Amino acid sequence: MGPGFLTRVRRPESRSVKTKAAAEHSTRALIGRLAGQYGLRIDDKTARKEFRDCFGRNHEHPDDGRFDLTYSVRSRLPGEQHGKALRPRRRWARRAGAGP
Repeated sequence: MGPGFLTRVRRPESRSVKTKAAAEHSTRALIGRLAGQYGLRIDDKTARKEFRDCFGRNHEHPDDGRFDLTYSVRSRLPGEQHGKALRPRRRWARRAGAGP
């Protein structure tokens, strides 16, 4: 197996799909933990969520209940603390492959 070798793993057909409520709950918990690591308090009144149908790479639509969730919240952060709070988050995102 040299460079460029790709292994495709078949997922079991019986895998479970989270409910929308469970997905929202786990997302809120994750965001709360991340905010807590930086000493931030989330303003729950600013929470915005959007559930959309899930589509595949070739625009196929699964019929097993999968969906995409976009979730956002805001937090107050004084200007002088902005860089201090966001730099570690950006480094984390880059390591995870989610940032520029």
